[in-house]
Amino acid sequence: MLDVVVIPPRYDPRMRLWELRNAMSAYATRFDPSRVSARDAAGLVVDAAAIKNMAATVEALAAARVAETELWKRDGDRSAAHQLARTTGTSVGAAREAIESAQRLEDLPATAAAARRGELSAQQVAAITDAASTNPDVEGRLLQRAHTQSFGELRDDCARAKANATDLEARRSRIHSERRLRDWVDNDGAGNLHLRDNPEVVAGIMATIEPIRDELFNAARKEGRREPQEAYAADALAELARRVDGSRTGGKPSRRTKILARVDLAKLLGTHAVGDEVCEVAGYGPVAPSAIRDLLATEDPFLAAIVTKGEAVVGVAHLGRRPNAHQQSARVAVPDLCRRGM
Repeated sequence: MLDVVVIPPRYDPRMRLWELRNAMSAYATRFDPSRVSARDAAGLVVDAAAIKNMAATVEALAAARVAETELWKRDGDRSAAHQLARTTGTSVGAAREAIESAQRLEDLPATAAAARRGELSAQQVAAITDAASTNPDVEGRLLQRAHTQSFGELRDDCARAKANATDLEARRSRIHSERRLRDWVDNDGAGNLHLRDNPEVVAGIMATIEPIRDELFNAARKEGRREPQEAYAADALAELARRVDGSRTGGKPSRRTKILARVDLAKLLGTHAVGDEVCEVAGYGPVAPSAIRDLLATEDPFLAAIVTKGEAVVGVAHLGRRPNAHQQSARVAVPDLCRRGM
């Protein structure tokens, strides 16, 4: 009697993915949203988002595998990120972020498991892995917050967690040494500007153009025109340049502006800080304490600095503004404190 040996079929990950793709294609082809209830549609959004997230994870992990080789050179691409961007129709920056996130997942098993289950978007994976790779102790906390916070809130938490494990003064010096402003004309014939500098520098520029942007926005609304805020910001930057040029010949100077910052007293004083101490420019994230001290040392641009100790506001530093602006600044920079009755 002969023994029969059953050889299991060879696992072919690409073939299995092709089957899933074909199944999803068939489902999408037949799907008619008008034939489902609103309640069912809401559930479909959840399921579809999970499938999308899982697919993004597989895509990034596969792209990271390609990045380990030089296969991408075969098609003449400049890098694995360029190949992924061309294949997926995304930007090179987004492709590079996806590959780097996948590479960081190797050392973050909890985040990797959540990503494979479709519980995290590609943006959430990028933010969490970026912070947790620098400060591993925060991985569990950030994963929990990913389920309860908006992406903006999670991104801010990740930035703070990374900042508390980073030498911010060294980072500030490095970014300053790498600062640059480039201008070029793209293939569409449009002029472009790209500035890379420390957050407090960009915050100062944006704070300067903000009141001009608001003027242009209000004028457009009166005329019945509606355009994106970014469009008015671009116009405001050009208008600022014209006003500066006009001020040399007696033109009207631009209005004063304001930057909002929050800093814990320990960091402001330069003492040793532990835990979740905050030192940031509102809307731009964590900065080096020296950046706040430098801003306090000058009246241009105008700074409103909320100084805290834990959850308590211990002072508000205003330059060039009446004292009755203190409460409003605290409400803008520290809304969570205001909700508790500050």
